[in-house]
Amino acid sequence: MTDSAEFDPDNLAEEMTEEVINIISKTFGQNFSEDIDDSDMESAKEKTKGILTELRSFQQSDPDEEEAIQFLLEKYNETAARALGLNTSDLDSLEGLEVIFEQIDSKLSKFRAEGESFGYPQYFDTVENVADELIEQEDYRDYLNTIREGWEKIGEKKEQRMFARYDSDLWYIFGNPEVENSSTVEEYLGMYEDYCEQFKTLSPFIIYSVNVIKTGDGELDNRLNDNLHNLVDMCRTRDRIKVFAEAIDNDRRNAITHDDYFIDPIEETVQLAVGGEDEVFSYSEVRDLAVEARCAAQSLFIFSVLSEHRANLRELSEIQDEIDGET
Repeated sequence: MTDSAEFDPDNLAEEMTEEVINIISKTFGQNFSEDIDDSDMESAKEKTKGILTELRSFQQSDPDEEEAIQFLLEKYNETAARALGLNTSDLDSLEGLEVIFEQIDSKLSKFRAEGESFGYPQYFDTVENVADELIEQEDYRDYLNTIREGWEKIGEKKEQRMFARYDSDLWYIFGNPEVENSSTVEEYLGMYEDYCEQFKTLSPFIIYSVNVIKTGDGELDNRLNDNLHNLVDMCRTRDRIKVFAEAIDNDRRNAITHDDYFIDPIEETVQLAVGGEDEVFSYSEVRDLAVEARCAAQSLFIFSVLSEHRANLRELSEIQDEIDGET
């Protein structure tokens, strides 16, 4: 652990509080520092300072490793519980973590509920199954680290824009259950194109994972640079994730990207030039294509978080079993 002489609680509390606000602002694309008044900022710094002061005092007691782990679990429990609006004052650290993880499960399940409400729960179910299989592998922590490093290559800018798109499109879908004019169908065509691009960014992680599950080995960097056509084909030829090839079509994406389509406002249809022939869709079918692509892309977006969460649950269960066995 860090030597207590190496940090000052006042200075570090200010730095940590401002850094957290910066991270949250970047993630959600909104400058939260403008929405926090001076009194709230000071309160946040004081709470952070209190935790750091406790940490410094604890370090000075020269704790052993077991005591240090217990202390950090309790601090994590208190902080995470406060962020989620939970009261775990009557729970020990492990029980508190279980409550917090249950809340995370609830939040993740919201994404599946969205997919189910649209009629496409299979995409969340698929990433859930792959995540569970991945953490059953002997070297699962190495694989999760590879995925985490790959996510860093995507960059926070792209990640933020993808995250923001889900909510904005969700409200648009709810507000336009029927496609009544050409401008609305244009919006859905653009939505489909954007989610094909997200698939190109996100699918390498689940392709890498199913390769690891099958052979114990996988290559992520090449997949991150692969084109959409190849990535869709890789999904199609892998039983665990072939469902994603039903949501994403490279030829349709190309037709939209290159304006190679015709909207007929009289018949309320859209003709897409695909492979030298026209595919004709009704307005409502175009909406369905966009909605399904959104459900698929959103599921891939949460795959890494879901995998990490399931690994944490597994490890927590193992720790609890060891404790129960000693009592």
